[in-house]
Amino acid sequence: MKKIVFIFMILSVISVFAVDSGNSKEINNFNILYEIEKLDSMEDFEGAYDLAKKNVSRMNYKVKAEVYAKMSWYVLEITDAKKRAGKVDKKELMAGYELGQSFAKRALENGNTKGYFWLAANMGRWNEAKGMLNALNNIIAMKTYMDKCIELNPEYDEVWNLYAHIYSGLYIFGGLSSKDKKSGQVLKGNRNHAIACHRKVLDVTERKEYIPYLYDFGVQLEKRNWSVDEREKYVEKARLYYDKSESLPEKMKYYEGAVDFSKPYFWTDGKILGSLTDREEAYEIYKYCCDILRKKEKLKDSERRIFHSVLKSLESFE
Repeated sequence: MKKIVFIFMILSVISVFAVDSGNSKEINNFNILYEIEKLDSMEDFEGAYDLAKKNVSRMNYKVKAEVYAKMSWYVLEITDAKKRAGKVDKKELMAGYELGQSFAKRALENGNTKGYFWLAANMGRWNEAKGMLNALNNIIAMKTYMDKCIELNPEYDEVWNLYAHIYSGLYIFGGLSSKDKKSGQVLKGNRNHAIACHRKVLDVTERKEYIPYLYDFGVQLEKRNWSVDEREKYVEKARLYYDKSESLPEKMKYYEGAVDFSKPYFWTDGKILGSLTDREEAYEIYKYCCDILRKKEKLKDSERRIFHSVLKSLESFE
């Protein structure tokens, strides 16, 4: 009898471990990450967020960190969608982006450095909601997180794209500058620096068909509207500043000086970069974007929105 009880106890322990192991696998992996990413690939950000929020607390350390970073992204996208639909006021917008920042911080607490980017991205949107003039003091703090991202991964395309948006955003608002009271660091708006960072994005990204990167770049080029000679003169000057700058973020402000203008690039339709004006290069970018979008069988919501902008930009050349 004792022997039977002992065997039963052993089997019970094995059964418990098997169940625990299964639950652990189910909770930690649960194909949840796969299901979440499946939803976000379809741009069902609300569905992805709800699934992540429901399960994140039970996930293991590494997966939890990644999911918190994703939740920061989802909240940003959801808040953006509400903004486009005119369903939220300024206070609600800012609360949404603050929630996105809180999830980014949770990602960092759990060891995922992508949290630095999503923290900066949500801060950027918060700045827009607050109003650039009222948020200038916050921009240096935002850039601090971006600098940290680049320190950890110099090839981080999304961060360089965010740098470009900061420089162009400050430039659009009358050449504004942001100064950090503690460090004295100043960040000034500059379209040339924005274009340099856009070039860096296209140099490091593996997403050659990611339209937002390309389209934003084309818009900045079209607005600058330099001739071939103006581009050549600036490149020579930028090369000097690029060579003597020490920090990577500072060097990237002059990245046009490091670009080889004697060869074609994937967006120039075989044309040598140095043979194009700003406006001609912008046209090639829009055309490249248009060709990619027309080849797709089905466009996502974000692609439909940007396709309209691409077509409108191409019409301006007719």
